[in-house]
Amino acid sequence: MNDVVYDILVSRKPSNEYVFTTQKGNMLHQDHLREKLQRVCKKLAIRNVNLHISRRTCVSDLVMAGVDLPTVVKILGIQILRRP
Repeated sequence: MNDVVYDILVSRKPSNEYVFTTQKGNMLHQDHLREKLQRVCKKLAIRNVNLHISRRTCVSDLVMAGVDLPTVVKILGIQILRRP
């Protein structure tokens, strides 16, 4: 999560206890995004797409656009463990 997203979430005054909700304000279940992606891909006749592939495509696009690797790692929220 970058600083902009953090600031938005901190300043947000939710109408309920959930940060991420459905359009009706209900709790967003973990399968919701996967189901939405599948529905959109089906309408567009796109096969063999899932969240992991989308994440990998995003990384490839960032690198090919010249974004440096430390920035890509930060965007993805990856924790790099260094050997002692």
